[in-house]
Amino acid sequence: MDRHLFSAEHKEQGGIIVMTALVMVAVVGFMALGVDLGILLLQKRLLANAVDAAALAGVQELPADPSAAQTVAYQYGALNQVDAEDLAVAVSTLDNEVAVSAQRRVRLFFAPVLGFDAAVVRAQARARTGPVSGIRGAVPLSVMEQDFVYGAKYMLKYGSQPVDDVPGGHHGGNFGALALGGSGANNYRMNLQYGYEGILRVGDYIDTETGNMVGPTGDGVRARLNHPDAAKCTFVNAGPHCPQYLIVPIISEFTSGGRHTVQILGFAAFFLEEYHAQGAYKGAVVGRFIKRSVDGEIGPGKDYGLHAYKLVR
Repeated sequence: MDRHLFSAEHKEQGGIIVMTALVMVAVVGFMALGVDLGILLLQKRLLANAVDAAALAGVQELPADPSAAQTVAYQYGALNQVDAEDLAVAVSTLDNEVAVSAQRRVRLFFAPVLGFDAAVVRAQARARTGPVSGIRGAVPLSVMEQDFVYGAKYMLKYGSQPVDDVPGGHHGGNFGALALGGSGANNYRMNLQYGYEGILRVGDYIDTETGNMVGPTGDGVRARLNHPDAAKCTFVNAGPHCPQYLIVPIISEFTSGGRHTVQILGFAAFFLEEYHAQGAYKGAVVGRFIKRSVDGEIGPGKDYGLHAYKLVR
């Protein structure tokens, strides 16, 4: 009897050992596959980030230069370790979108036991550009609606008299200064030096400042021109890093002197070219028209050379 009990108990223990071994094998297998799955997910995320960066970089060359948009997208793919043969870049027929797709072969560590040496992950992104419809950081200057010419000078704020080689002049008590987020010399000075922190949108109605605002204008402009980074900036490379880079609202025409309400029709970028602190042109600010892409809201409005971009995938 004892011998039979011992034999049954021994068989039961043997069965438990076998079951435990099988469970351990399964657990280890699942853990191994989990490691490979984690590797695949990580590589897919990295690839998605790479195509996002490539699309956003490329679209900033549109609509002016579709060829450059493709070149830049491929360059950013390479910077993110995506081989050119694994990357595809396409520009839309309207020259307002860049589509990027990529694939990457990922070597697996444990799956080869099951016959899988590697797997392929894929990602795609699409970025679009269009006229800016809303933006932060605009300066409290203005330009009336017109057809702008790249590189030409425009009056961003009128002075006592029109500058000789820049068309336009002030209307009564309006010199082109804007009251963004409130009126007053100090508010105007801060907005001119740092850019208005609120968001302005096409269609908004805003008030103008009264008077020439010579002192606050001079303070704001000199703060930009005396900034340490100003020496690095030129008309050609001016961008958000540059103190002379100005985002200016395009407004409807003044209809009266003194404080007046105008409508924002769009936005344009200018390089701060001249400021006249004294003389016949006292208080005048002159900028050179440039075309740029910025991080802002995209709208269907008129194109004044300042474009926003965003991912739309």
